[in-house]
Amino acid sequence: MMGSLARLNTNHEYTDSRIRGLLEYLGVKLPSCNPFMIPLAQLIEVVILATRAIELLHEAKPTRVRTKLRLKAGMGECLIEVPRGLLYHKYDINEHGRVTEVDIITPTVQNKADIEESVRTTLTTIMKMKENLSTKDLKELCEFVVRCYDPCISCSVHLVTL
Repeated sequence: MMGSLARLNTNHEYTDSRIRGLLEYLGVKLPSCNPFMIPLAQLIEVVILATRAIELLHEAKPTRVRTKLRLKAGMGECLIEVPRGLLYHKYDINEHGRVTEVDIITPTVQNKADIEESVRTTLTTIMKMKENLSTKDLKELCEFVVRCYDPCISCSVHLVTL
């Protein structure tokens, strides 16, 4: 598992006491591998990051910086943690400042195996409960599980076929 829930699982003991109190109030038990907890973990990260951004803005001392840019060929790459996991991107740029090659690996690609396993586990659990859900309801439930990992994917891609 990657992304906000993995980070919360690893770092929840180090969060602000208000966040720990909220988790306790909500009855959240960590660590958790429950994909339905991902949106909550993302929300908690938003609160933590917004609070920290406000603190940094109050501490910041504005300065005026002017930089002259020179075009040259090169390559740039970055690996950064984002709400759904790790985002990797690499750009090759020619001597005219034009991008000649791009490589992007999104968190969704990296989460694919976990997404599939969570859908499989959800359907297995429903079958064991002997629930008589319609195909439409099963599809919506699977899409809900997928949206826990990536809220955009089930709308932009027809991911679930029953």
